Amino acid sequence: MAIDRRNAAIARSTATAPLSVRSTPTALSVDASVDDESLTASGRLTAETEAGGERGLTGRTVSLSIDGTDVGTAETGPDGRYRVEIAVPASIEPGERGSITAAFDGTGTNLLGSTAEGTVVVPRGNADGNGADAT
Repeated sequence: MAIDRRNAAIARSTATAPLSVRSTPTALSVDASVDDESLTASGRLTAETEAGGERGLTGRTVSLSIDGTDVGTAETGPDGRYRVEIAVPASIEPGERGSITAAFDGTGTNLLGSTAEGTVVVPRGNADGNGADAT
């Protein structure tokens, strides 16, 4: 396709100019709730705005781990919120606490990465080790 540049308001140039990309801080939250069969992790990924507020980041991947073991990922939806169900790892015995971590890696973007941590407690009354309460 050819562009007719006659009478154009712009002209070709070989000039160069410096370009800088400013990094944008992010914030991530994680909450966990448990029923008899699975753990539901949810939270929100936001970025600071120039006005000092925050905006949700849509379409970003959040990685989840429990006690350092990767257990899945979630994609942020509208307003930066995510929610995903994952199996409670068998390594967490009834009555024990487990640490849940959510992480966003901003590699390849101007967004800085962020992490959030929470605690999961597996109830003692469940013989198969599934089920927990978030604290």
